[in-house]
Order: sequence, then C-alpha cells, then structure tokens
Amino acid sequence: MSDQQPPPFGENGDPIVPPGGGTPPPETQHIPAYAEPYQAPQQPYGQPAYGQGFVATSQSLGKATTSMVLGIIGLATIPICGVLLTLFLSPTAFFIGRSAAKEIEAAPGRYTNGGQAKAGWIMGVVGIVLTVIGIVLIAALIAVGAFSESDF
Repeated sequence: MSDQQPPPFGENGDPIVPPGGGTPPPETQHIPAYAEPYQAPQQPYGQPAYGQGFVATSQSLGKATTSMVLGIIGLATIPICGVLLTLFLSPTAFFIGRSAAKEIEAAPGRYTNGGQAKAGWIMGVVGIVLTVIGIVLIAALIAVGAFSESDF
C-alpha cells in the first residue's frame, strides 16, 4: 500500500496535475457537484415526495351539513309548530341528505362528513313518519269530533 494522498484540487474543482504530466487515477478524480442532476427520492405511485405537488385534504360537503340542520329543526319544531313546518323541512332534509350521501359515496376520501348526510336523511325519514302520524291523528280527532253526539 502506498501512502500517496489524492492530488489537491484547484479553485475551479479541477485536479492539479503533477509536474510530470498525466492525469490522476480515476478513484481520485473529483466530479463537480453540478455534473449530476438532482433526482428526488422515488415514492410509491400516487404519493408525491415531501414538498412536491399538491395533496388535497378532505373537506366537508355543505349539502350534508344542510340536511342535518334541516332534520334537527324539523324534528325540534314538531312540538312547537305541529306538523306545518315539519311537513316542509323533513322531506327537504331527506332529499338533500340522500343526495349528499350518494355524492360522498361516489368520491371516497374527498369528504369527511358522511355521517352528517346520513343523520340528515334519517331525521328526514323520522320527521316524515311523525308528520304522517300527526296528520292521521288530527284527521281522526276531527272525525271523532264531527260524529260525536255530545250536546254542549
């Protein structure tokens, strides 16, 4: 083994040639940093490396939130307003919630509030059922009152 040091390099990165001429051995040749282009580390398909590209985050769908709010208001107004307001709000909550649930299922991972859509259309169904029961009870009370033979 020889104790030879690799030749020193000049300011521009080129090796200083010994006085006898010739080139230094290949293992001591300096390759400037700009000679090889940078290549980013390879990532699995569909996953960009850190700092590359734009990765969309999940978001909430406004229709899902709307259906849940309409369902809550529809159910909450049954004792206050009877079936009049619920007659409008519950079917609206059902149809908007069902539409939002289908849209969320069609784009998995894009929206985060699938539970709100499902809650909205379920509350819409419950509100529709309670509205129908309320209308039937009101009609029954009117019928019983009309056919009763009580004299006041």
